[in-house]
Amino acid sequence: MSALCRCFITKFVTEGTKSYADSYRHALNIRRLNLVFALSSVAMVAVCFWAVKQDYDKSWRPFQQSGRVWDAALTEERVCPP
Repeated sequence: MSALCRCFITKFVTEGTKSYADSYRHALNIRRLNLVFALSSVAMVAVCFWAVKQDYDKSWRPFQQSGRVWDAALTEERVCPP
């Protein structure tokens, strides 16, 4: 019997013959999986907020804002000359 046939028989044929202890262990694994998913989700949200905050607090931001004011003044002067 090949290893593939043994794997198929072990996996699919004996699937319904699990004991209560096996199904209970499976439930514990699902709980652990849910916990890992919840923790990783919280970590991902925290990293997203951290990235937005870090992007917002750049040192070049005041220079860019003053440059926009200067550019708007030049544009207004070109559109409506004194």
